[in-house]
Amino acid sequence: MTLPVVSLATGKVGWTPPTANSDGSALTPGEVTGYIVGLRSLSVAGTVAGTYPIQSPPTSATAVTEALSAITANLKADSYAAAVQAQSANGPSVWSTEAQFQGVLPVPGPPTAVSVG
Repeated sequence: MTLPVVSLATGKVGWTPPTANSDGSALTPGEVTGYIVGLRSLSVAGTVAGTYPIQSPPTSATAVTEALSAITANLKADSYAAAVQAQSANGPSVWSTEAQFQGVLPVPGPPTAVSVG
């Protein structure tokens, strides 16, 4: 499977907010207090869905995206799986399903005005 290529400098993780609690009851306004985005490297042996060693700080309750650059300044070019967790005063949700991608970093453009003298 070919993973979508996403810039770690400008890419974002996006999600659709939940509309119900885990028991099926409707969410009340203000119940969700924020979201945490989790990442795991797909190239590290032993990583499993549901365990995200790289996590964003909590977002606002109305957020539906988080910039990859806001998650951590130390992301390196690698293949990743991203998931999102809703936060509330009653505790966090389970992690969402994952979205996988190939994270890339910008590289310099080529030199110009090359000459031989």
